[in-house]
Amino acid sequence: MKDFSLEMLLPLFGLLLCLLTYLIAMSLYRKTGWMIAHPLLVSSGIIIGILQLADLSYEFFYSGARLLNWLVGPATVALAVPLYRQRQSLFSNWRAVLCGVISGSVSGSFAVWSFSQIIGLSDIITLSLMPKSVTIPIALGISGSIGGIQSLTICVTIITGIFGAMVGPAVLNLSNVKHDVSRGIALGTASHGAGVQRALQENQIQGAMAGLSVGLMGMVSAIIVPVLILLLF
Repeated sequence: MKDFSLEMLLPLFGLLLCLLTYLIAMSLYRKTGWMIAHPLLVSSGIIIGILQLADLSYEFFYSGARLLNWLVGPATVALAVPLYRQRQSLFSNWRAVLCGVISGSVSGSFAVWSFSQIIGLSDIITLSLMPKSVTIPIALGISGSIGGIQSLTICVTIITGIFGAMVGPAVLNLSNVKHDVSRGIALGTASHGAGVQRALQENQIQGAMAGLSVGLMGMVSAIIVPVLILLLF
């Protein structure tokens, strides 16, 4: 019975580790309020450190954490709730949403290309970085179609989301951007899922706009990024 219980608990290691580290990170963030202590950043660092110190493989960790990965789908669908509640704002601001998403996709991709040219990154690295501002499933599809390194795309996409959620509100405040629609579009366009989470902490309007921007950003980037690559490369 003891061996059986141990075999049952081991697959749950990844799940329990994720939940425990996130609770610790969230508690730290609430107490300090520091941007650098964002729960996603802190919990990711703790998990990576534990896996390295204990010499545990990612496959072993993911065998338990795959449940959380599956929940990403229902959580994404749940974003339709604030979208529906704020449908009037969406209908009256559709031009702003569309312009914000298109300009965000173009400027984000062009910024990656420009930065890569300045510091001399190879073409394959540049191609891997260009889909950084869309959700991971879409970023992987774009990266694979343009010849990027998908593992690198995953890493930089996660970093982009966390960094944008950390500094985005502060940048918007410094830029004197106060309109909820504008703030939501900016956070969703630049930081995908993490940006939506941060926008929802502000209010329902920002969350709805951010959620809509994430979906549109994926569709727009799937068209614009390959076209930009043909022009730039």
